[in-house]
Amino acid sequence: MSKTKKKQRARVGRPFNDPGVRGLRGRMIRARRAMLGLSLDDLVDTVGVSRATLSRWENDEVRPTAESLARLAKALSCKISDLTKNGIK
Repeated sequence: MSKTKKKQRARVGRPFNDPGVRGLRGRMIRARRAMLGLSLDDLVDTVGVSRATLSRWENDEVRPTAESLARLAKALSCKISDLTKNGIK
């Protein structure tokens, strides 16, 4: 993979086989967003990522960076732990 593609991938998030934020579950992001009545576009504006990126997080295709996860938790009015596999049940 070229350096350019690696840099582009790093901006979007991390594939699930890469180290990074572990235990994040996209369905928990989606569930919390639905609980608050937020659309994907509402959350995109608040978190500051593209619609495609947020969709990939919700579909468990990639993980957000730790920095993005903190912004996401703040936008969803919850703790980071609420978005992990041991969070919302």
